[in-house]
Parts: sequence; C-alpha cells; structure tokens
Amino acid sequence: MKRFLTTGSAIGVLLPPILALAHLTLAYALVELACGQERVWLLHSVALLFVAAALLATRWAWRGTRLGANAADGSVSRARFFSWVGSYTGILFSAVIVAQWLTVWVLSPCVR
Repeated sequence: MKRFLTTGSAIGVLLPPILALAHLTLAYALVELACGQERVWLLHSVALLFVAAALLATRWAWRGTRLGANAADGSVSRARFFSWVGSYTGILFSAVIVAQWLTVWVLSPCVR
C-alpha cells in the first residue's frame, strides 16, 4: 500500500479542528480569570495564538498541493487531494476560531 497521506496533509486535516475545540475549552476556562481580574487581553491573546497555529497548519498542508505531475499509480494525485482537503479544513476551522474570537470582542466576559 502506497503512502498517500503525507505529514503536511495529516496536520492540515487533524490539527485545526483540534485547535478549534481546544480554543473553545481554554477560552471558556479563562472567562472567570478574565472577569475577576479584568484581563480581557488574555482571551484575545489566546485566540490570536490559536488562529496563528491553525493558519500555520493550513500553510503546511497547502505546501503539498504543489506536487509534481501525476504518477502512473495515482499516488501523487491522492497526496495532492489530501493536501487540498487539509488546506480547506484548515481554512474552515481557522474561520471557526475567528468566529469564536468575535464573541470576545462583542461580549464582556462578565456577562452572565
């Protein structure tokens, strides 16, 4: 069996959804601290860190989309396909993290 799931495409497919869930969990856990000590910048910095990590994983997956010409067995085209899937997954979940970040801009962490 040929290896068609490269490291970059695997990172692009798996890491951004994990980062989106981790961001949601960490942001929820930090709300009490941000409200009690009035450190809203902490929520912003966490969101910025997670968006940057998701975009970095997306960039890593996107590098695989520029593979050479198709091989006879189709292994390169499969690798390119999974790189595209990783790229689009990364873009989608980067947008999800940005959408989660927008709530920090709109709502105060002390709103109950």
